Amino acid sequence: MRILTGLAIGEGIARGKAKIYRHAPLVVERKRIAKAQVKRELGLLDRAVQRALAALERQKADQMEGEALAILESHLLMVQDPTYIASIRKLIEERLINAAWATEEVTEEIIRTLEASDDEAFRQRTVDIGDIGRTIVENLYGKSAQSSLVLDEPVILLADTLLPSELFGLDRSNILGLSLDGGGLASHVAILARGLDIPTVIETQLASHVAEDGDDVIIDGIRGEVIIRADHQAVRTVTERYEAYLAHEAELLAGAGMEARTGDGKRILIQSNIQTLGELPFAEAEGSDGIGLFRTEFFFMERSALPSEEEQFLGYKEVLERVAPRSVTIRTIDLGGDKVVSGLNLEEENPVLGFRAIRFCLEHEEIFLTQLRAILRASAFGNAKIMFPMISGIGELKETLRLLETAKGRLKEEGVDFDPDLQVGTMIEVPSAALITDLILRHVDFISIGTNDLIQYTIAVDRNNRKIAHLYQPLHPGVLRLLKHVVDRAHGMGKCVAVCGEMASDPHHAVVLVGLGVDELSMGPHALLKLRKIIRSIDLSAAQSLVDDLLTMDSSEKTEQAVREWMHERFDDLTIR
Repeated sequence: MRILTGLAIGEGIARGKAKIYRHAPLVVERKRIAKAQVKRELGLLDRAVQRALAALERQKADQMEGEALAILESHLLMVQDPTYIASIRKLIEERLINAAWATEEVTEEIIRTLEASDDEAFRQRTVDIGDIGRTIVENLYGKSAQSSLVLDEPVILLADTLLPSELFGLDRSNILGLSLDGGGLASHVAILARGLDIPTVIETQLASHVAEDGDDVIIDGIRGEVIIRADHQAVRTVTERYEAYLAHEAELLAGAGMEARTGDGKRILIQSNIQTLGELPFAEAEGSDGIGLFRTEFFFMERSALPSEEEQFLGYKEVLERVAPRSVTIRTIDLGGDKVVSGLNLEEENPVLGFRAIRFCLEHEEIFLTQLRAILRASAFGNAKIMFPMISGIGELKETLRLLETAKGRLKEEGVDFDPDLQVGTMIEVPSAALITDLILRHVDFISIGTNDLIQYTIAVDRNNRKIAHLYQPLHPGVLRLLKHVVDRAHGMGKCVAVCGEMASDPHHAVVLVGLGVDELSMGPHALLKLRKIIRSIDLSAAQSLVDDLLTMDSSEKTEQAVREWMHERFDDLTIR
């Protein structure tokens, strides 16, 4: 028996025969060509792109919905991106190289740019652009872009990695469970696996090399284990674990329609963070109280041209109508730095501290005004709120609000309806903004704390830098005191405080936020049920006492240990894992 551990992303347990799939490297022939051959290579490229598009359109028509449809549409946009294709054509014409080589060069350059991003979601898009490039090259060689992997019976699939195009091409009803040697939480395959309810473990490193075709394999999507050739005792243990898991899930689902109210009466709104329409069904199924963060920059990514006002309006309108009467907090674009849009020349050496978010918007007023108009128009169709990211001072905020008023004025002149009482808020994710919370709240209706950035800016640590990632400590005494300052200042002015960073979705951290006085928690849909149960199981007074103790401590080690002990006294492992 062999047990390998990884990250559990598709909860549940599955057992079956192993099917091993490992990718053979695609060898691209690199040839110099004569000028007379350029026209031929360009023609080959055009036909390969058209075949790739046709294959994607067939998959899109195959009754896809939700995240699967959104991912396929993003792939279609990438294949049709004129900047991408033009770059390939330029290399063919200027360097006199064959189409396959040029495709490889351009694709690898985009991958290098994405790999340098500080945003995990964008780093994971390297798989998608690599998938697109590989598909075009295979079509150039006249090969089928379909995977050689065929599943004609139910199996446990163990792969080194799996491309989105490969997963789309499989009979997914025959995937009992999935194990990937690599992957990432934000990868499209991980997102698809969660949506398909396939027990999945990623980042196992070696599972596809340890197992053999036909081996008896158990995928434990609860604990993140891949058990190969399990003995009798292991099977019994996993079965008991699964029965406990099912009972736990039934209990969570029973609470989906209940308010998240502490034992002593404090109501906490439990809302969802989303970035695509495909995530709405998951949020609705988990009983979300609304959308606390709608990331709009994904309207702008993975495309060659900026979205029009009408396109944005229709997207925002659909979300608002589907979520109504609950509220949707629409965050304006956080572009720049590591979130690069084709043609805008946003690359820079230190993107996290650079030209991004509201700084980008104030420099590109017409892009910003277009988005503001779209949000305002959509506000007439639901309960909308607007929120500005990365505000660092009052000057930025006043200029931002001036542009919002400009957009409102133009719509009034045109006779276009919008909600005149639209609530306006800002993110608090920069220490300078946290320290002047009271000054900011003189100008806006609410604030939402972006803990991811606020923590790394406060401690001066890049959590994606492996050398110092251990210093990224959400319960650092300095972070806790800064959060308390923000909440106290806001409540002193009668204003609501939300948190939409990762702290909100972590059970240990969420109870601390409740104890600090946070009014709303917004998180990925997967965490809603668990956090609702936790909040309903505690008293606000007990959480406040915990926070009072934490604020006397002088190290993260002490605060983390205190919270762990507090949680283990009250909850089982399934609830707080």
